[in-house]
Amino acid sequence: MPIFFDLISRKLDVQDCAVMFRLLAEDCEQDIRVSAMESSHLVLKFLDPPTILNVFCPTLTGRANEKESIKVKVALAKNLGAVLKAGQNLDNECKEILNQSVQECFRKMYADKSAEVRQEVITGLGNVFGEEKFIQEMFQMVVTNKNEKWIVRNGLIAALQQLLNRQDQNFITLIEDTSSLLVDEAYEVREKYGLLLSQAAVEYGISSIQDLVDKVAKIARSNTSNYQNRVACAACMVGLLKGCIKEQKCPDVLSSVITLYSKDSCVYVRQQLINSLRGVLEYGADQGEIPPNVISIMKNVIEVLQTDAAAEVHEEAEELAGVLEAFE
Repeated sequence: MPIFFDLISRKLDVQDCAVMFRLLAEDCEQDIRVSAMESSHLVLKFLDPPTILNVFCPTLTGRANEKESIKVKVALAKNLGAVLKAGQNLDNECKEILNQSVQECFRKMYADKSAEVRQEVITGLGNVFGEEKFIQEMFQMVVTNKNEKWIVRNGLIAALQQLLNRQDQNFITLIEDTSSLLVDEAYEVREKYGLLLSQAAVEYGISSIQDLVDKVAKIARSNTSNYQNRVACAACMVGLLKGCIKEQKCPDVLSSVITLYSKDSCVYVRQQLINSLRGVLEYGADQGEIPPNVISIMKNVIEVLQTDAAAEVHEEAEELAGVLEAFE
């Protein structure tokens, strides 16, 4: 479709190009509408401010209300971030209206009855630059919606992962606002969120996310009735030690919570500690060293687990103790 618009732009004026985009976006064939949405960001360069405001933006918001097919809305949701990026060089007034239209599309499609559409909408927020308040608003809608499907919350984590990968300056604020996902009812959400926190600790340094660590520690201490939550919290708190290795600093709260879980009544929690500690040792081996304060925390926890009543936990703790000695 970009090649098509490149060719017709040589023969037709800007208004005709805009109308052609609208006609393709409203075509009776689903695949044509999908293709139009997938190429929408590339069409912008063939338009001018009046046609963007009067034709392009209304066409996008119209497709956000697509009734016949979710594939069209999914294609649009995946491409909205690229549309915003393509419009960065527009004049301020036009760019502002384009931003508002894109935000309207996000909101309309998040209200869609299809969980797949909502998931793609939230995941697509990871490609949006410079709209912290709007992203924060959308994330809060997901987190506070008790009836939301788990795949949509998974989409939120995917969006956060994209923000982390590009080191977005708003990442830390946004992830702090979504910390309740650590004890989500869905296993996949809990697991992915814990891994994301560990990556954040390594990427930004444990000191940079101190407020988040404190918030997660509070969650770890207060969500003790469900062993599955404790398993997730144990994995997360130990995973944060990787950030301590990189920065060679470690908050006291990590030590106290990890030690608490080493004495947990549930064997699955203690087994998770073993598995997570092994991951930290592997990370330390890759880094070439583990600082003394982190070794001390791990040694104290492993010593507790060496006396564990469960044979499997006891045996694996003995094995980890031998590996840890190589770092002392």
